[in-house]
Amino acid sequence: MPQPRRANDDPMTTPSLGIVRVPVRRTEHPRRTLARRLFAADAACVLISCLVGVHLRFGNEQWTGALGDARIAYPALGIAIASVWIAILRSRRVADPWIIGAGVSEYRRLFGAAGILLAVVAVVQLVSGVTIARGMLLVSVTAGLLGCLAAHRISGRILRRRWRHGTALARTLLVAPPGRRDEICRSVDAGPPVGYAVVGAFDAGVLTVPCHTGPHDGRWTRLDHVRSVPDAARELDADIVVLADAAGLEAGEFRDLTWDLHEHGVELSVEPAVVDVSLGRMGLDQIGRISLLRIGDPTYTGAVRASKRVFDIVVAGVLLVTLSPLLAVVAGLIKLHDRGPVMYRPYRVGMGGNTFRMWKFRSMVPDAENMLSQVRVDRGRTDREFFKVAEDPRITRIGRILRRTSVDELPQLLNVLRGDMSIVGPRPMDLGEGARYRNFVERRVRVRPGITGLWQVSGRSDTDDDERVRLDLVYVENWSMAADLAILVKTVGTVLRRDGAY
Repeated sequence: MPQPRRANDDPMTTPSLGIVRVPVRRTEHPRRTLARRLFAADAACVLISCLVGVHLRFGNEQWTGALGDARIAYPALGIAIASVWIAILRSRRVADPWIIGAGVSEYRRLFGAAGILLAVVAVVQLVSGVTIARGMLLVSVTAGLLGCLAAHRISGRILRRRWRHGTALARTLLVAPPGRRDEICRSVDAGPPVGYAVVGAFDAGVLTVPCHTGPHDGRWTRLDHVRSVPDAARELDADIVVLADAAGLEAGEFRDLTWDLHEHGVELSVEPAVVDVSLGRMGLDQIGRISLLRIGDPTYTGAVRASKRVFDIVVAGVLLVTLSPLLAVVAGLIKLHDRGPVMYRPYRVGMGGNTFRMWKFRSMVPDAENMLSQVRVDRGRTDREFFKVAEDPRITRIGRILRRTSVDELPQLLNVLRGDMSIVGPRPMDLGEGARYRNFVERRVRVRPGITGLWQVSGRSDTDDDERVRLDLVYVENWSMAADLAILVKTVGTVLRRDGAY
């Protein structure tokens, strides 16, 4: 349990209470140290890329064209562009200690900074009449962006490794009622390491602290001598305060709280009670003195959908041509195994509720559908909406290999070319599947089903029905091309690890 710092305290236990303490931070938080080093790496990548771009384009030439009555040295031009870029990176807080390791949202800031730089260069050329070589600019921006992305990727991996070992965690004080407090703790424990360690919760003038470190078990200890949020933050040496119940604060109280916390170097975050909504759909609006969190509508039409369709056609076509020898070998092995059909073509529900026949290598015995009811009974899974079990007796020997390697899914590339499916999307639904979930089917059919998707990279068959439905809806409501690319990258690791593949 976290405790205030005392001169004679043992760093790990408090004998008077007999409970475990979280070690307190006595120096600069590791996240801030890493953030400073990361920004230095960003600046170095940008400066080096700009100088290299100038050298590759102009070689040993020293002077560019005249700017008024003055001439500018090419190296100075590279340094000037790099300086502007670094200033943009600083203003966009690309190395903010609290977003390192965040993934897509972190990378979006880097791409945004590069876009702003190009816009600034275009305006300067238009106003001054100076022409900056496009080749030099292309090399510099591309190399600098790739270098920054690599630096952030490495930093994120370092930070996540520390989180897994219980270090570099942000000591977090929740301001929330007991029910919301426990819900947030469970959410933190359920997912991958996110770098937060809940060290206490404050509600109605009462501070409680968890009875031990590690996963939350619902047990808390009350500390009666703390009466305010700033006092609680100082008592627990918190790095960040998460305000999950801001509705009860007046505007003046909220302002005072912000000042009090920031004066002591404590970050403040407001939890808006919005779940399963991507950052891309969120926006901040200002109405007078009031700040509003706006939740945008999911995008199902227009240029974004058209770009997704073009991406599907290109990827599916390339993969089919590249993998055609493998597909032919697999088809021959299935035929030789039991002389049954090579393909399994079940009916599935696609976009708009339309049904289609899905292509898939057969991995079960020919009469598998007739055996389904008995297998459900034998495995005690008659209550499962989505039925899939390990060691299914209907799976053939070669079928087990195909499933573990996900090769049985490859013929679905034909469905992608036909427009029935997408490369990335929710899993294709069986007829009548998901009917007991309110509004699930209506929302689910707004996008094409996919060969891979959020469910597949989040445990696949190991996830329960409720979690599968939630993941499908999260994808449908938040999909974007950036999210699709991230899922594709994760799919490679999932297939290689064979997570939930049976």
